[in-house]
Amino acid sequence: MWNRFSNIVRMNRASVVETCLSGAVCLASVLLLGTLANAQIDVPFQIVSGEGTVEALPDPANPEKEHIITAGTATLGGEALNYTGMGRVRLLGAPDATGVAPFDSGVPFVFDFGADGTLEMHYGHPELGAPDTARVQLTPVAGGLVDTTWLATFNPVPGSGTGKFANVTGGAFLMTAETDEFDPAATNIPYSWSSDVGFLTFVPEPSSLAMCSVIVPAFIRLSRRRHVMPV
Repeated sequence: MWNRFSNIVRMNRASVVETCLSGAVCLASVLLLGTLANAQIDVPFQIVSGEGTVEALPDPANPEKEHIITAGTATLGGEALNYTGMGRVRLLGAPDATGVAPFDSGVPFVFDFGADGTLEMHYGHPELGAPDTARVQLTPVAGGLVDTTWLATFNPVPGSGTGKFANVTGGAFLMTAETDEFDPAATNIPYSWSSDVGFLTFVPEPSSLAMCSVIVPAFIRLSRRRHVMPV
């Protein structure tokens, strides 16, 4: 009788220990998965260089023009990447007395990093995080020519990235584009650009969450086997 009673006590005690451990593991697992699911990581990003052309100088009558980058370099978390790209610049008003005019992107500029993926970005759009619309300074020079400097904050279009950029949800950097002196009536105007060191915001890889969903149940099963007391 005593042996039977002892066995029952041991079984109950083992059950309590198992329940407590399983509960603790489950709680920790839920907290871990929740943290990973909501985590966001800001990774340094910079456009180091870019060379391309703009279709023509936008004006109030024809405010939107295509522009391309034929060769450029960028860094993502210290990793060097090559890219090309295409977008459309949109003039939002005529230049003021100082030669300054507002502009933004008519469509997202698509950065194509080849095998590393693509990322669409708007510029001069406050609804995506830019502090204001972008600004261009037009400066007349001798012979009826002008030169221009364009300043714009770039922000990713959430969910538009592929490859390395598939999990980008946000970010920002300030881009400066410049032209040499040119005839305002010219076409295919050369320009170059570069940015400050900004950032891209990433969420965890889905594979990380999937791995946790496999590891956590396995750990629970292991904890049960290791802490069940023999009767």
